[in-house]
Amino acid sequence: MKFIGDVHCKIGKYIPIIRTCEESIQVGDFGFKEEWDWLEKNSSIIGLSHKINMGNHDYIPCVNTNPHSLGNWSYERGIFTIRGANSIDIHKRIEGRDWFVNEELNYGEGYEVFDNWELSKPDIVVTHDCPALVAEVLFGFPRTGINKEYYKSTTRELLQNMFEVHQPKLWVFGHHHINKNETINGTNFICLGELETLDI
Repeated sequence: MKFIGDVHCKIGKYIPIIRTCEESIQVGDFGFKEEWDWLEKNSSIIGLSHKINMGNHDYIPCVNTNPHSLGNWSYERGIFTIRGANSIDIHKRIEGRDWFVNEELNYGEGYEVFDNWELSKPDIVVTHDCPALVAEVLFGFPRTGINKEYYKSTTRELLQNMFEVHQPKLWVFGHHHINKNETINGTNFICLGELETLDI
């Protein structure tokens, strides 16, 4: 299995990566309507074993219809995935084109994910963002204090609550566009940079 960092519409760089493996999970921020339409149109060529775990810069309307989407969450072959993240650049984006109100899971969806997390207790997790504690340790995003509202994220808080009840062996994510690899409370957290890969 190959994990792939944020693609950000760079299909020309994504194709050579998936040609090197039989199956992959891209951690989110794959692209918008044009890129997701390309995925669906070329499914028979690239194969359905190359999946996307949607981030905040993805075409959310096809989350449950595109065959490459892992949906809101998935648990297959020991790998648990959860989509979503919070955009801090909303002011630069157009709703319905490159920003969507439901870029993060709502509370009902979050409860569903949490219940399945407790049941499955996975060893490997793929998300777009990371738990709040991890964002604080690795990137300096404060959980408390005067600047906490700027960095507030429903996704981070959900992932934090999940991390507190179960610590997997490996947690792979993207979103922050920088390579990080650190063990926190027994879990190896790996943040993939843009188009960076990890094989397991």
